[in-house]
Amino acid sequence: NRFVYAIGGDTGQGTDVLASVEHCQLSRFGDLGAWRGQPNSLNVPRAGASAVAVPVYESSVFTPAKTYIYVFGGLSGSGEVVRSAERAMVLPNEAPGSQQPPRQ
Repeated sequence: NRFVYAIGGDTGQGTDVLASVEHCQLSRFGDLGAWRGQPNSLNVPRAGASAVAVPVYESSVFTPAKTYIYVFGGLSGSGEVVRSAERAMVLPNEAPGSQQPPRQ
């Protein structure tokens, strides 16, 4: 998967916290492509959150069977700590947004 994701954040206007998810494709040399919005968004808007991609290996130790992105923490528009996590599956060999992954 050669994509970079921008998940949540803020507009710089104080309490304007985002639930959007955007992505861009990386070239084989690491150059960023055009940013595009995802059809799915966060259930809870958050700024300053952390995210991690977790591969799940099954039969091959070299190629993950699937990968999940977890987003957790961050701040709400009122400055409260967001005490939840969200997860989405990264679809293999597909451009993000070409299918809608299950939300949990």
